[in-house]
Amino acid sequence: MAGASVAVASGAVLSNEVKKVINGIVTENGIFYPLYENHSYGISEQSIPGNIDIYFRELANDLSDYSPADTLFTESSLYNVRAFPDSILERLSQANTEVMVGDLNVDNTLAVANFSLTGAETSLSAGIISYKVLKKFLAQSKEETVEDPNKRKFLKYATLASVVFGLSNLIPSVVLPFQMQPNKEVRNLASRLNTVTAYLHPEHTVLNLRSLVMADKMLEMAKDFKLRTNKRVKMAFQVGSAHSNIEDFLEAGQDFCRSLIFKYPDFILKNYLEVNSGAENFATSRIYSLPTGLSTTDLDFHQKIATGTIERRVVDYNLANALSKIT
Repeated sequence: MAGASVAVASGAVLSNEVKKVINGIVTENGIFYPLYENHSYGISEQSIPGNIDIYFRELANDLSDYSPADTLFTESSLYNVRAFPDSILERLSQANTEVMVGDLNVDNTLAVANFSLTGAETSLSAGIISYKVLKKFLAQSKEETVEDPNKRKFLKYATLASVVFGLSNLIPSVVLPFQMQPNKEVRNLASRLNTVTAYLHPEHTVLNLRSLVMADKMLEMAKDFKLRTNKRVKMAFQVGSAHSNIEDFLEAGQDFCRSLIFKYPDFILKNYLEVNSGAENFATSRIYSLPTGLSTTDLDFHQKIATGTIERRVVDYNLANALSKIT
């Protein structure tokens, strides 16, 4: 009976994940389509849906390093791979799709967290931080989940996914071949199943903070889009497979994201504020409108981007104001 129950639960989780990968994550103000990548290779421009309003790109850098827009699109990279290949910029321009960036600077992540340890010491330190975060979160979870069904739903599915998948050390090796498949849906689903183990791994503590912040910023951008157009945004987000818990955070909503962000120890948040130029910049996204109809065959392709791109910023002031009170 126990085996059958696990099988049924596994089937339900798989079915739910397939729907989200193919149909997107639906929220009040938007539909979000995940595009998971291996940072060593990126993705093909053909993987980007052609009917989206905004394309979000993970970019773990201080955005002040890439200004104006031409340097952002020509010089930014992840693991020595260009973040914005010309072929992707061409596709986005021709589809009239805006580009959004809203990650955090994560240079020297362990140093930011006041740790410069290696091996077992690093794992132990990360475990202590994770324990403090979880303890702080779970201490209020009963009261909060009664008030908000989204939080209850998040806890239920996060726990179920962790029990079904997270306890198995075989998952990465089993899923890896599927992550190399040419079919986008198969590849994204495999990445998603691999990443549910992040709920149990202490080394993902800071990684999950970035996922929370990126999810919060995407939800804030969806609100901004709805106010400007009176339409629900269609947004694709390209991130590494270790960030697929963004799916859960998008479903849980901004209040939950902010709440969990503040479960992190103040010294970690304070140091992140310092390397990200303060609370408002921490909570800020940049959105770029590219010149339309660009082609990589244009001799002045990069010049058109440099002179014709329009930038604006969207800030989650609720998050920024709360962060500014950390001393």
